[in-house]
Amino acid sequence: MQKIAKMYKEGNLDEFKMAVHTLKGLSGNIEATTVYEALKKLENSSKEEGANSEAIISLMQEIDEELKKVVASIDANFSNLEEQRLSERLD
Repeated sequence: MQKIAKMYKEGNLDEFKMAVHTLKGLSGNIEATTVYEALKKLENSSKEEGANSEAIISLMQEIDEELKKVVASIDANFSNLEEQRLSERLD
């Protein structure tokens, strides 16, 4: 999300919009609904003429926090799988 925020702050709006759209699609594919909905809102906000910069930056911060939760959940699930496989090998 930091790279996307940097694109926005540097005025690379075409790249920003493409990155937001791509991340929205990826979050939809893994059913990260909260992230997907926030990215959808960000995507729509960024298309508006005279979009509120502060609101967009706030949304990006919210998305960043939600993405951290998703990544932590994925990590935890993979850790559980690894522990389970190790336990099965030892049995």
